[in-house]
Amino acid sequence: MLACLLLLATVTCVPPDPSMQAVGESGLQACRTRLALQWGFELDASQLILAGTRRIYSQQVQRYSGRPPPEWSRAVALPAQNRIILSVDPSDQTHGRSMLDVLAHELVHLGLGGLAVPRWFDEGLAEIASRRMLSDAEQRSLQRWAEQGLLREWHVLRDDFPSHAERAQTAYLQALAFCRYLDTQGEGLQGILASVRNGADFDSAVQESCGQPLQGLQRSWEQGEAQNYSFFWDQLNELGVYGLLGLLVIVAWLVERFRRRRKHELLPD
Repeated sequence: MLACLLLLATVTCVPPDPSMQAVGESGLQACRTRLALQWGFELDASQLILAGTRRIYSQQVQRYSGRPPPEWSRAVALPAQNRIILSVDPSDQTHGRSMLDVLAHELVHLGLGGLAVPRWFDEGLAEIASRRMLSDAEQRSLQRWAEQGLLREWHVLRDDFPSHAERAQTAYLQALAFCRYLDTQGEGLQGILASVRNGADFDSAVQESCGQPLQGLQRSWEQGEAQNYSFFWDQLNELGVYGLLGLLVIVAWLVERFRRRRKHELLPD
């Protein structure tokens, strides 16, 4: 079992905002406690920068990382600096994730920063920590991509994620779903983390904890997603309520038209 020592972090607001700083400090404490209990993360004292606007967020990321953040990002973790930069611009609150969930996501990146794990595992674990759940539509999309052979290649996701927003979103969904699948195998994610912390390489840690080689688990997950895909239900859900009603109206009209034509054909000359 991993150690559960999590030290306090420094919170800085740009521009200064005492009330937001208090929110950040309490949020970090809550996230550290949850991650310690869930996966035993051991984190050194880190710095959290809360940027009040998107412009300030971009400036801070540029300052500390040397490059601007992706347009779709709300937060960035810099493990080498033990630093998180997070936008608290009100426009970012519409993304559907609370500040606490975003902090948990970024803290996982700091916790895994010194470990040799694939990028997809890093992101998938962070998504689970942020309590991200796949919607029905997202699950259907994954099944469709698996059935059509459109999932991202694992060797590519091992080192990097696409920078394009839409492609990055598909990569995040794939990483999240597969990490949840790994957690159902053998000792699951806790076992993988423990083995990696003890010095095992990632592939060996997966095989030791889940009982199968990583590539075999990837194939099994992809095949399961593909087998669960239903073109009929996918299209039916794409139609929506009004589309379905419209389809029923068309079917009813065709049935009635056929019935009348048949009745006319049976009339005596």
